Amino acid sequence: MQLVALYTATKGCTQCALSRARRVVVFGSGNVNASLLIVGDAPDRDDDIAGKPFAGAAGQLLTKMLAAIKLDRDKDAFLTTVVKCRPSEDRTPEAVEIHTCRSILMRQIEIMKPQMILLLGRVAAHAMLESSENVSALRARAHRIGAIPAVVTYHPAALLRDETLKRPAWEDLQKLQALLGELNAAGR
Repeated sequence: MQLVALYTATKGCTQCALSRARRVVVFGSGNVNASLLIVGDAPDRDDDIAGKPFAGAAGQLLTKMLAAIKLDRDKDAFLTTVVKCRPSEDRTPEAVEIHTCRSILMRQIEIMKPQMILLLGRVAAHAMLESSENVSALRARAHRIGAIPAVVTYHPAALLRDETLKRPAWEDLQKLQALLGELNAAGR
């Protein structure tokens, strides 16, 4: 019920310039009770049209990546983005846009209480970990967002552009799978 109230309060947001060009606020999709929260950077054109994150080619790859570790994106995860409106020309979100939307994401986390967070790409990692290190450095370490363990990996869109990143991303997914297994075994 709290998540519905947050969505209702958010869907008409006009706090930054992104609201002027968007079709919809892309709040998230999947299972709100899932143990895994997946966070990307911002909606792209396909997401803005579909009204849900990871609707295009990067989303198709993400679905396959999750299936490879026996997770269903609709049942086993909730997918969202740091910025809730599409930046024009699918550009990288600006700091003010990230700052404006970060409070919505933090409230989503507070309400959903996921057991694990997967951060996809530089923008999500920087926004959530308040770091400026590159993804290759961040993915090598364990992280927490509050008390919640977080794993950093490359965004699926980056994997589509650079196939050499697929191997490290696969390693990150295996780490995620192991951590989720440990949490489930501990009865969390």
